[in-house]
Amino acid sequence: MKLLRISLVLLPLLTLLSSCGHKADKAQTEQAEIRIGFMPGSSPIIIGRAKGWFNQEFTKQGIKVSFYQCSYGPPMVEAFIADKIDVGLMGDQPAIVGFAQGAEYKAVASFAVGYNFDGLLVSPESNIKSIKDLKGKKISVPVGSVLQHLLHLYLEQAGLTEKDVQIVNLTSAEGFI
Repeated sequence: MKLLRISLVLLPLLTLLSSCGHKADKAQTEQAEIRIGFMPGSSPIIIGRAKGWFNQEFTKQGIKVSFYQCSYGPPMVEAFIADKIDVGLMGDQPAIVGFAQGAEYKAVASFAVGYNFDGLLVSPESNIKSIKDLKGKKISVPVGSVLQHLLHLYLEQAGLTEKDVQIVNLTSAEGFI
């Protein structure tokens, strides 16, 4: 059981982005701190935080843990730029766009993503049964996120383009309202 707990703590840390710009020259009297960025869908981080696993492991080394919630990938990039977080978990698209714009972080690991691991949700009352049924429909997606990239892949797979649908820029949480 302890091995499972440690694995669940270490797994998200291995899938995080690491900030290169964090100030390493803090006064030695100040307690070391790790600032972890997370999004509403970052299950490993949310579960580890709720169970106290991050605090248990890091306090053994004298490291204080703090969490910073971001609504989706682009605000996570902004948190890195503003030096509010040291590590965070985000999709490839916002990470690449942020890096291209000069954000100082590096990818230290990746995790499974793509249409075999993610999906599109529709209302249970909807008559949408396939991607092709999205033609002419409104689709909420956080613009600039990995979800927008996945939407384009889904549409392309069905022979559709962004011109065939109406994209509404909403965060993941807002899209469920």
